[in-house]
Amino acid sequence: VYVQGRYRLYAGAYDAPTDTLTASDLAGQVELVTKPPRRELFNTVRGTFINPARNWQASEFPAYSETAIVTADGETITRDVEWPFTTNEIRAQRLSKLTLRRAREALTVRVPVKYAGLRYCVWQTLNVTLADFGWTNKPFRIVAFAFDAESGVINLTLREESANSYAWQFGDAQPLPLAPDTDLVDPLAIPAPTGVVVTASTALQADGSVAPALLVTWTASAFAFLIGHEVQWRVSGATD
Repeated sequence: VYVQGRYRLYAGAYDAPTDTLTASDLAGQVELVTKPPRRELFNTVRGTFINPARNWQASEFPAYSETAIVTADGETITRDVEWPFTTNEIRAQRLSKLTLRRAREALTVRVPVKYAGLRYCVWQTLNVTLADFGWTNKPFRIVAFAFDAESGVINLTLREESANSYAWQFGDAQPLPLAPDTDLVDPLAIPAPTGVVVTASTALQADGSVAPALLVTWTASAFAFLIGHEVQWRVSGATD
């Protein structure tokens, strides 16, 4: 975020609140949005990451979901994501869990605060204590900041924050499925012909003479990319 002429970079981790906002800081009515509309909800995250084992191509990772959330929604609601800078399936699942948990922590509050609110900045975390809402040191993160120079009121948009959203244990991860991503044939794995039979024979030359020959027969494999076979021979014991 850009604050006071500088860019501030935040890692994707929980930040403990450094300040507390109370009713004495308010400069007007508080507006509360309890949760996003149904069309924005999801309880399962699936998608792709860059897989080094597949020549650095995009591959699917095991979808992440939580049974309790799916049960609460009454159905599976999937969100598709892409992790183009992630080369590990466990990290892809961890990011997906973070995406899901952060989306479910959707309580948003718009708060007008007094001039002293200029000390706050976007992405800072605050403890909010408001008795009317039953909040005591409830963590929120500032996601928007607007200053009204005429009235001196700072309008903050806060979204609830929780350390649980960033929690991760390696037991949460699932291994990549052993099944192939597709049933299409591999054009680089050409099957060998079967039933190869070599029979001694003769061949009539253009001058009328007869020369020894070999008749080679086989059963071609059913393969979409196969257009023919080439027969090579050499004298037994020779290297060329």
